[in-house]
Amino acid sequence: MPREDEEVQVRPGTDADLIALTDISNHYVRETAITFDTVPFTPEERRPRLRSHPEDGPRRAPTACWAPATQGSRGP
Repeated sequence: MPREDEEVQVRPGTDADLIALTDISNHYVRETAITFDTVPFTPEERRPRLRSHPEDGPRRAPTACWAPATQGSRGP
């Protein structure tokens, strides 16, 4: 959870996010029945999937990150 001086930003996923996104996905592959995948992936195996969701396309790969809040960026 972000601290009071941080905010959550959602942006398209990039290659820099690949390891973290793969770790998150693999958790659900190993620990749940939510996915049809049955074997964890490596980041390199996941790269084509990430790149298949271009930043300006209809199916983006959103990524949430915490960032310092800037003045005026928060509501009242």
